[in-house]
Amino acid sequence: MSKKTHSPLTDKELEFCALRFCPSERGPDPNNQYVILLAIKDAKALNFYIHRAFEQRTAGLDQNYIQQLLPDLVDRSRHSPEAAFRQLASLSVGPLITDEVGLLNFSKHPVESLYPDLKPLARKSSAAHRAMSKSSAQV
Repeated sequence: MSKKTHSPLTDKELEFCALRFCPSERGPDPNNQYVILLAIKDAKALNFYIHRAFEQRTAGLDQNYIQQLLPDLVDRSRHSPEAAFRQLASLSVGPLITDEVGLLNFSKHPVESLYPDLKPLARKSSAAHRAMSKSSAQV
């Protein structure tokens, strides 16, 4: 008998990493911090959700940093989702800080109920860039 390999993640329980926005221009005010990016890792891929109004709620260098980071992050997640997830799970400086990392059953608690201000980010880097550009027009 051959042993079946079992993924550490089931179809229902997924690893997630929530990243909060910490504006560098206004200092560490807890009222200005909110989850801006959510990464959800299953056995095969890393998917992202972004705050619907991040462009209106970010400015200057912080906004530029996030706009440059997202397409690169999407590209890296296609080639090495585990490494990209590990990096996101340990961010402690800059405008994006790791807020929470863990396992969650998203079939019982959908993203929309836990993070109602987030929307899926397209997997293609050019689509991710377009989604970022259109996010302010959709809100």
